Formats: sequence, C-alpha cells, structure tokens
Amino acid sequence: MKKSMFNLLFFLLLGCSSFSNSNDIKVIEMYSKGEFFGGEKKSPSKYSIIKFEKNVRIVFKDNDRLYLVPKIKIYTKDVLNEKGQVIDNIVVKQDTVMLIYAMMSGNKKGLLYTLENFRNEAPTFFEAEETVQDLTISNDDLKTFSYQLGTPSQVIKKNSEMVQKFAIKKTSIADADSIYRFYDSKLNDIVFSFSEQLDKENESKLFKTVFVYGKISKEKSMVNLEIPRRETVYKIKRIYNFDIDLYKEIFEKFSTDIKKLDLKK
Repeated sequence: MKKSMFNLLFFLLLGCSSFSNSNDIKVIEMYSKGEFFGGEKKSPSKYSIIKFEKNVRIVFKDNDRLYLVPKIKIYTKDVLNEKGQVIDNIVVKQDTVMLIYAMMSGNKKGLLYTLENFRNEAPTFFEAEETVQDLTISNDDLKTFSYQLGTPSQVIKKNSEMVQKFAIKKTSIADADSIYRFYDSKLNDIVFSFSEQLDKENESKLFKTVFVYGKISKEKSMVNLEIPRRETVYKIKRIYNFDIDLYKEIFEKFSTDIKKLDLKK
C-alpha cells in the first residue's frame, strides 16, 4: 500500500517532465512555492503561516543570462479633503510590467530593461549576485539542497527520470519529515543547478525538490500552537515554445550596451 501511494505521489509531483533540446538558446522556468511558520516567540498570537511563491523565466545563451520577472505597477490618485490636503489615495490603474535582468556569467553587475521598451531605453545597473538570489533562491537556502541524507527509503526510476524519497531523522522540530528529490538526465545541458554536488553524484540534473513538514501538535510546538502539515516545492522546467527571435534581439541589445558602457567584471 505504501509503495503504491508513493508511486502515485511520484507521478503527481513529477508533472510535466519530458524535455528536449532547443538550438543555441535554452529556456527554463524556476518555480518555488511553500509555507513557513513565523512570528515572535514572545507573542505567540502573532505567529502565522506565511506563504511565498516565485516564478522566474531564465534564458541562456553562451555566457549570457536573461531573467524575466513580471512586476505589478500600480497607479494611484490622491484623495483631498475640503482644505486641499491629501488624506488618502486610491488605486486607479494596475499594469503588469515584464522586467529583464540581463547579465554575463562572472560579471558583478548586470543591466535592467523592460520588455516593452528594451529596444530604445537606456538600461540601469544592478548588482548581479544579490539580484539573482532575490529572483531565484538565496545562497543559504541553496545549501539545504545538497545535504547528505543517507540512503533513500525508496527510489523509482523511469527512463531518464529518477525520484528519491528520504525519511528524515529530525534533530529539530523545524526539520522536514520527508524530502523528495527528482532527477532527469535530459536536463544535464541546463547550466542552472540546485546542487552541482548532487547533479554530479547522480549523473543527472536535480530538477525538483519537495520538503514535506508533518503537522505539529500544540503540545509539541514551541509556541503552544498547532502547526498544520506543509509542503515546500522548488523546481525547474524546460520551456519549448518561446519567441527565439525576440530573445536574440534582447541578447544583441545587451551585448551592444555592454560595449557602450564598458561593463567589466
């Protein structure tokens, strides 16, 4: 029964995982979603489940990278009282702007554009390493993907794919109860990595990790509150359908601006 349930979970979590190569430009989407329990120890009533979700498209060409991220732009209007003083503001319009963070591997700075105006606009600088961590995953969080968890309790292999399940010997109430690691050797050509160490050990790309946290009773929690079961998922997915001419044009614009601005490592 346990094995059949595990098989079902494998295919549900695996989702779309049949990938193929695409010319000299490769595109993936990185997605992360989950919940964590946070607040102030001195004030348990302020503890709550905090949800997070990130989605960024990453485009690779040689040593260059594009990170495409949607940003909501809100337009407001001041509300005045009888004396002409601002007492409030109201939202009158809301747009979604696609930001393009362009960078060259190894450079300390990158160039920021908007998808709508990149052809004509002057780019602005950003700090590459710090920005990449904000857009994807922090270096501290990235370390958790490479933890040595011992021998997996179950392993399933299917064609180029493999999933490992680990039952965790918890040393802290905050630790995950189980961790699932998903690999696909068809993604080995993708530069992005959650764990270069695990990719090398398994000769396959770690493309998804699921952290499962069991319910914690009120008596066992450190804040005298029941904490529900939670899952945190990190994954990458290869994108097939994209406008290759558009991305080439962005890379060309980036290359031209790098020379104009003398952007150095």
